[in-house]
This record gives sequence, structure tokens and C-alpha cells, in this order.
Amino acid sequence: MCKKNPGAIAKRGVEVDGGGAFSLYLRIPAWCEDGASIAVNGQPFVGAIVPGSYAEVRRTWHAGDVVTLNLSMPPRRVACHPYVAENAGRVALMRGPILYCLEQVDHPDLDLRDIVLPGNAPLSAEFVPDLLGGVAVLRGRGILTHPDGD
Repeated sequence: MCKKNPGAIAKRGVEVDGGGAFSLYLRIPAWCEDGASIAVNGQPFVGAIVPGSYAEVRRTWHAGDVVTLNLSMPPRRVACHPYVAENAGRVALMRGPILYCLEQVDHPDLDLRDIVLPGNAPLSAEFVPDLLGGVAVLRGRGILTHPDGD
């Protein structure tokens, strides 16, 4: 996880142990629709990078070569299938492959059904090192409503 900007990019590097001409296939997850990039020894990869597929990095490798995969992971809203009537008007919040939720323990004096996240409310991710051994949390401003309209 990129602690400087957890909402934007997750970086992972792989060091090659050996050499020769071969392909390295890197999975580009389908949820990475906001972009991904690959670098070899700090130089940008110029091949195809398509979400939901594998990027083939073919070259003559040398021991110590480093491949870095950058996956964009901004928070996003995911709408439910329209046939699920119980979830009409609701969205899930995701960042990368992780599904987030509101929890009663974080809002002890509220009924979670009364919290609304406006569609235009900005969302951000923040790395919290002291929570659960270090996790990225999502932040956004919600609105408290009541069933009777008050």
C-alpha cells in the first residue's frame, strides 16, 4: 500500500532472480478501470495494459531487474443490480477489491439506516496505521436523516 497517498495508487515491485528471454504476465484487475502502469527498472512499459486481463512484459531479463505495477485505487461507488428492489437507491463503497461498510460500533448513538451519503459527496482514502494493524479507511461527509422527515 502506498502510505503517502492510499486513495490513489498501490505499488508492488518484483525483483527478477535470474536472466534470459521470457515473458512475465501481470494481472490487471477489472476493478482497476481508472488506470494502471508498469515500469521495468524505472522505465515505463509501453505495451497494452487492459483491466481484466494480463499484461505481457516480454524482454531479456537480467538478475536484479525490478518490475513495478501501479494500480489506481480511488474510492468508488458501486450500484446494485436494478432487479434487487431492496437495494434501490443504495450503493456500496469500494476501493480496489475491498468492500467497505458503516459499522454501528463507529456510530454508537445513530441508527445506520438514517445515514445518507449524497451522490456528489467526495470520498477519500486515508491510511490509519493504528487501526487493526494499519488499514486504509474511506472518508466522506454524510447526512443524518430521520424516517419521519425531521
